Amino acid sequence: MPKLLIWIAALAALIALPHGLSFSQQEILVFLTINVLLVASYRLLTLTGEWSLGHVVIMGWGPIPQPC
Repeated sequence: MPKLLIWIAALAALIALPHGLSFSQQEILVFLTINVLLVASYRLLTLTGEWSLGHVVIMGWGPIPQPC
């Protein structure tokens, strides 16, 4: 039961986190999340030995920055 409460508290903190950050901090958080997902995919590729660089092309394409 205490483990469930810890997970619920962590989930609530992650949901509330973006509301307390400025816009630039939110952008950094999104960039960090995307990079963590990319690194996790590389790790999965190295563990399985199934090398495919298609996701690198998609990551490199990326979103087009909007003018200010």
